[in-house]
Amino acid sequence: MRSTLVSLALLLALPSTALAQATASVSVADLTVDDQRPPDRYRDLLATGLRPTLMPVLECYRERLARTPALQGTLRLRLWVSARQVIRATEEASTLGDDTFDECARARVREFRLPDAAPEGGAMVRFTLYFRRTGLTGGPLAIPGDVFATFESTVPAPSAAPPTTPTPPVTTTTPTTPPPASSRATVRVDTARGALTTDQIAGAIPATTFDACTAASGELPINLFIARDGRPSATRTRGTLRDGTTIQCVMRAVRALRFPTARRSTRATITVTLTQ
Repeated sequence: MRSTLVSLALLLALPSTALAQATASVSVADLTVDDQRPPDRYRDLLATGLRPTLMPVLECYRERLARTPALQGTLRLRLWVSARQVIRATEEASTLGDDTFDECARARVREFRLPDAAPEGGAMVRFTLYFRRTGLTGGPLAIPGDVFATFESTVPAPSAAPPTTPTPPVTTTTPTTPPPASSRATVRVDTARGALTTDQIAGAIPATTFDACTAASGELPINLFIARDGRPSATRTRGTLRDGTTIQCVMRAVRALRFPTARRSTRATITVTLTQ
């Protein structure tokens, strides 16, 4: 009985913030589309579209809080969005100092897709994510900008680092052969004449476009005609890529691309380089 009373007295002596469940939150602030604040009529649409992406981002934050309970800060991102999906996500600034978390957050943002009611044309989207936690000395991080949307979740209890067991060195007389390097494909936009710029064309070509076309190496120059609705037609010119099956694979991938819509068509030249 005496030990129970002592425990109760210690519990009552704790500050109220220690008794309450801490929460983690992610807030979107200073959101712009092509450097303009979105019209008020689109705010609810965008906030609804952001929720399926930002909840996984918040889960990244909660997982890191289990290891680093005092983690707070901002992540400034620039996205190129086309055909209602993120083509490229670039980190402009981060104050968190946690590379593991930054990469997890960027990976979740790259999965973001706008609702079907949103326009398909390309746009440059910028915003700052504020990651905050209650229950810290000094309170949660302040948000000085225009808050667009906020999502919250409870914070898991800090977890102790798992004990490490020394592993004895393993000796072997059998030589190991490293796995072959994976094939890679790069795209260079050489010229663009018309409504779209070289950056807009490059931004609409995902890095994984030619992953299935790496049976041979070489360069393949391609002439593009991009219609106003973003659909391309493509013709190849002579390059160093000679394998017919690989060339057909590249051309199919190019014709399946969708570029930003515009008031005028665009003619462009690109060079696809495949390396082993």
